[in-house]
Amino acid sequence: MITTPIPTPVLLRAAPHLGALAILDAALFTAEEVLLAHHTELTDLEGILDGGRAPPAGCLVPVLVAHFDELRHLLGRYRIEVRTALFADDDDLADDFDVDVADKDDDDIPF
Repeated sequence: MITTPIPTPVLLRAAPHLGALAILDAALFTAEEVLLAHHTELTDLEGILDGGRAPPAGCLVPVLVAHFDELRHLLGRYRIEVRTALFADDDDLADDFDVDVADKDDDDIPF
């Protein structure tokens, strides 16, 4: 599932790099889905990534998927840091979204 929502125009003006992060998240998700669709023998990817089962000889797909997932996790953490910095520096921006960062989970904030 794509985890980074498309930022609003107001947010893109304040932090244009959020747009690039949303595109990167979507690209990583799409690449993972395409690789897994093409390599149907990897239906038990969790078993491979956990070391319970060996990947097919010469197959780097499990390694790529693990790195995609790690990068997407890091993108999410960076997005949280950007959001926190934006709201800390600009009370008007937080007011535009009626958001108090301290009281919200990541899923509750619109970027």
